Amino acid sequence: MPQPNRSRVFRRAAALASTCLTLSAVVLTMSSPAYASTSYNGKDPVSTGCSSTGSTKAFADGNGFIIELHWSTACASAWADIYAERGAYDAANPPTAEIISEKNGVVQATYACHNLTSYNSTYTTCHTAMVNDGIGLAAEAYGENDGDGVYTGWF
Repeated sequence: MPQPNRSRVFRRAAALASTCLTLSAVVLTMSSPAYASTSYNGKDPVSTGCSSTGSTKAFADGNGFIIELHWSTACASAWADIYAERGAYDAANPPTAEIISEKNGVVQATYACHNLTSYNSTYTTCHTAMVNDGIGLAAEAYGENDGDGVYTGWF
């Protein structure tokens, strides 16, 4: 029986190893969440397009309002939306939404909104600017109406 050519066997093994490494990298890339390299701190989720990949991660009911925490996979950023019931608040002191970002217990950024616009016949709404919420960061939304506040919890 003839002996296999060692250089041919080595080249085949090297090609197989290279293919396996490439496939592993593709699988890891496809299964890992997208993290933006751009900072979206302080930017609007609608005008940046981040809201198109956003989803509601948490919400809480307050006194005449609902506060929602949204997160964008493409932008690795979070923002808060508040929906306030018409007639459930004083127009001179409208409900407020706030988004907070922290890392290791230290606040990194916070943004708020209170300029409510019409959402439908029942609710008015506003959304905050975004905070970065990628690796090592956590975000939480807070809503308040007439001194009554609720948090969504950290995401």
